[in-house]
Parts: sequence; C-alpha cells; structure tokens
Amino acid sequence: MKSKTQKESIRNSRKMESSFSFTLIELLVVIAIIAILAAILLPALNSARERGRTANCISNQKQMALALGMYAEDNDNFAPTGNPTHNIYAGYWMIQISSYVGGNSKFFTCPSYAGKKSGNSSCDFALVNGGASDMFSGSYGMNGRVGNNESSEPAGTVIRKMTVSRRFPFVMDLKGPAIHVLPHLLLVSLTDTNSGCRFGERHNNGGTISWSDGSAGYNTFTEVTSMVQNSKNNAGTKVPGDWGDALAFMLGY
Repeated sequence: MKSKTQKESIRNSRKMESSFSFTLIELLVVIAIIAILAAILLPALNSARERGRTANCISNQKQMALALGMYAEDNDNFAPTGNPTHNIYAGYWMIQISSYVGGNSKFFTCPSYAGKKSGNSSCDFALVNGGASDMFSGSYGMNGRVGNNESSEPAGTVIRKMTVSRRFPFVMDLKGPAIHVLPHLLLVSLTDTNSGCRFGERHNNGGTISWSDGSAGYNTFTEVTSMVQNSKNNAGTKVPGDWGDALAFMLGY
C-alpha cells in the first residue's frame, strides 16, 4: 500500500507532465504557423539567391565583353565570327575568345541556366583544349549581326569591325538552348518554335547583356523591348525594315 507521500509525488509528476504536453490542436496550430512563415520567407530567400546569381552572370558577361575587345585588338579590329548564315559556325565565337578568358568555359555558362546544352559542334571546347567534349551550355547567345563576314549581306545590316562608333550589344542571356540571336527572334513569343533565341528572363524576370564598350548589366524583358523600339526610332530609314524588329538595336542605334 502506497504511503501518502508517494501518492502526492505521483500526483505532482502527472501535473508536471500535463503542463508540458501539447494537444493535437495546439500541435496543428504550430505547424500551420511554421508553414505560413515559410511561405512568406522562402520567396524572399529565393529572390536574394537569384540576385547573387545575377551578379555572377553579369561578371561572366563583362569578362566576355572584355575578351571581345582584346580579340578585336589582336585581329585588325574584326569582331569574332557570329555567322548565322552557316549555322555550323554560329557558335565559334566562344572558341575564338576563350583564350582571352583563360580557356575557361565556365564564363560561358549562366549560373541560373538549367536547360539543355547546345548541340552545335562549333562551340565544343574540345576543339581548343584537346580534352574531353565540353559543350557550351546554350545559355548565352552572340548578337547575330556582329562579325558576320558574308559578302552577300546588304550594307548596313552587319557589324564586321569594332571601329563602329555606336555602342551595340554583344552577348545576351537567351532562353536557350541557343548560340546566337537574330533580329526577328530576340522578342518572339515563348510559344514560338524558335523561342530558345528569345531574350532570357531567368534572373527575376530579366536577363543580362554585355556591350561593345566592355560594360555589362541587367535588364528586364520590358526594358529590352523599349530599347528595341527606341533604336528603331533612332535609325529611321537607315536600317531595312524587313530584317526584324531588333535589327537597329543590334546595330547600336
């Protein structure tokens, strides 16, 4: 038979257990609060993470822009070949400037790109490093009106030398996989069969662009659309109207 002291000890122990226990409803409330906080905080955290990737992407673009300038200095001011007429050579611009970024292909990969790699053999870095196949990611595309050396191209529709006084875009974030972009594809619909060449919006609804003056930065799709329209207005009749909406923009007007 238990003594009075033992009974009181058991009673006090049960009171302590009940004071620290959760009911099912209380547990569900705590879980719901945690879920709400996660829903509020995660988008902000993802956005902050993407801003970091955007900064990294801009750094890649700046390296490519500087490499473009150094390549031109060593090649009588000619720009790298971005020839879209013969598609097999369209991606060779990366091979041409790779030595100016230390032969490192990482600069040609957007940190936020998760799409397919390009299947174009002209941008396989095994061509220059002699190692295993290292295909370009397909996340960046060169301005298809720069470096085009086809003699049949109409005057005023290409930039062959870097001596042009206008500031023009060199490499752009593209939806991918792509290796160059043409004037009529830069702003195509996401449902278009050639939407891989559309301006990319991976970085918080925008993308990055490097320029012929060595600079690089971030722009939203809306801002790029506005720049395209402003370039058309500035060019007027200097640029043929049947070569795509973004031709004047790509030529630097």
